[in-house]
Amino acid sequence: MSLALRDGVLRAEGIAVREWTQNAKLLTRLIPGIDAFDSSAVRLPDEVLLEQITAVLVPPDGISLALQEGVLDIEGEAPNLWLASVRSKLAAFSDLREIRSHQTKPVELEQIRIIQDELQGTKVFFGRGGTNLEDQTPNLNKVLSLINQLDPLYHELGEKFLVQIKGFTDGTGNMMLNQELAKQRAEAIQQWLVNKGVKSHLLETIPDISAAWNQDNGGTLEEMRRAEFSVKSNLDFPAKATPDAG
Repeated sequence: MSLALRDGVLRAEGIAVREWTQNAKLLTRLIPGIDAFDSSAVRLPDEVLLEQITAVLVPPDGISLALQEGVLDIEGEAPNLWLASVRSKLAAFSDLREIRSHQTKPVELEQIRIIQDELQGTKVFFGRGGTNLEDQTPNLNKVLSLINQLDPLYHELGEKFLVQIKGFTDGTGNMMLNQELAKQRAEAIQQWLVNKGVKSHLLETIPDISAAWNQDNGGTLEEMRRAEFSVKSNLDFPAKATPDAG
């Protein structure tokens, strides 16, 4: 702390706690020759420490830092890699008493949620009694792109996921044949994705021959000859509502 007296004004510059500044203002009133006390250049220890912490962490957009009495509060969304590095980066700050980051979450979570919602809303359709995918290339390419986006995001969080491919039939005809057809439709998509580079362990096929969608919701037979997609993981995402299939 440095003090300078000029024209009756005592100017203080440096780092001090708030109580010191308040006491200094009171004491200078008792000293002859001092008309005023200027503390505009006095900075709080937390203010200086927060600047140092900010310079080390370089918080991304979406993150706010607040420091009070040596307790650092971190709030907002950031890449998981950044969040995981905070404590190690701040280990050398001996004046930092506590780090509270319970109000943070990885940005990857929301990115995953958006992609999964889009994937679960995508369908691939088939002709009557068939498993041909030739006219479904745009939808398949969309599914491929979404899975390829999910893979690195889950990897960043250290989590695993599984894409379920559910094959359906229109519910007409022999039940056993429909069961096999639904299975073949799901497997046809699985093979297409594997051929495009998707790891096979990320995919699971499920046949479904229930006819509830058509009977209860007015779906056409063409709409029922389809495949749908869902994602299983340990992340807590509410399932997107879809009509029961037939």
